[in-house]
Amino acid sequence: MRAIIDRVEDGVAVLIFESGGRAYVPADQLPQGAGEGTVLRIALEVDANANASEIEDLIDKLRRRTEEHL
Repeated sequence: MRAIIDRVEDGVAVLIFESGGRAYVPADQLPQGAGEGTVLRIALEVDANANASEIEDLIDKLRRRTEEHL
């Protein structure tokens, strides 16, 4: 899958996917040297090693973070 970095604002990169859709990614998670206009190749993979406890902790962490931004 490919995406282009549309812009970076307040430390957040906005990615627009070739197949449609957007994602918001912390800019410090981008590859070194990537910036506005850079085309990224993105691969997704399943973490088969994640256990139920880790998944629950991650969900709780993400929910708290989301609530803080509302």
